[in-house]
Amino acid sequence: MKFFNKVKQLSVAKLIEEKESKFDGKQHQIKYMFLPEQNSPYLIVVLSGFSGREAYQENAKFNYIKTLLNVKCNKLYIMDEVENIPTYYYGTKSEPSYLEDCVNLIREIMEKHNILIENTMIAGSSKGGTGAILIGNELKAGYIIAGAPQYFPLDYLNEINEKARNLIINNILLSEDDFEKVQKDIKEKMLDLNESTKLYLHAGNQDLHYIKHLRPYMSMLTKRKKLYALDLQHYEGHQNLKYKFPIFLTRIIHEIISD
Repeated sequence: MKFFNKVKQLSVAKLIEEKESKFDGKQHQIKYMFLPEQNSPYLIVVLSGFSGREAYQENAKFNYIKTLLNVKCNKLYIMDEVENIPTYYYGTKSEPSYLEDCVNLIREIMEKHNILIENTMIAGSSKGGTGAILIGNELKAGYIIAGAPQYFPLDYLNEINEKARNLIINNILLSEDDFEKVQKDIKEKMLDLNESTKLYLHAGNQDLHYIKHLRPYMSMLTKRKKLYALDLQHYEGHQNLKYKFPIFLTRIIHEIISD
């Protein structure tokens, strides 16, 4: 089994080496990888969570490539980094510039491959889950699939490694004075769910991210009469999301593309 896992890792690394591209947006250059699937009308856009190496400004990574290798639909993986520092798929200088450039990248791919908005899925977990909701709402995508997203992302950054926190906060904000303004903007964008978009949420019932972030988010969605589906599993610790979310993600994608 270890041998086959090593072979799979090597094949994924080679795939990235061959397929990784760069999109020149209005404000940012975005690294992405598009894997076309002939005869499929569907597109899954996959966003990345934290790698745990942000304090060292290491290159971001694509998520869930191995998970989706055998899924028969078009796949678009998008990184989240400006100068090797994440932006929460939001932007820099207190403006949603990265979000806007990501949306333009997705629209370009959709137009080139004749993919309809109702056949577009945006997915991610943790930071990638927050990004999936932001981008999915901005696009008015057909589907959003988010695992344990942060509803208070800038507050969450105060809980991580101080060096990583300062790098990311200083990357997103023009000034620390913009902290509340930007977080409020992110929250409002997360709540701006189009009635035609189907929102699928996943979390562990003992993950603090469910308690601190997802429950307040769902409460606000309910107050605004926004619909969503919740897959709440019995597990603790945000670190277990990387094992549980892929199962949920593949199940939902198969349900959508098989419908």
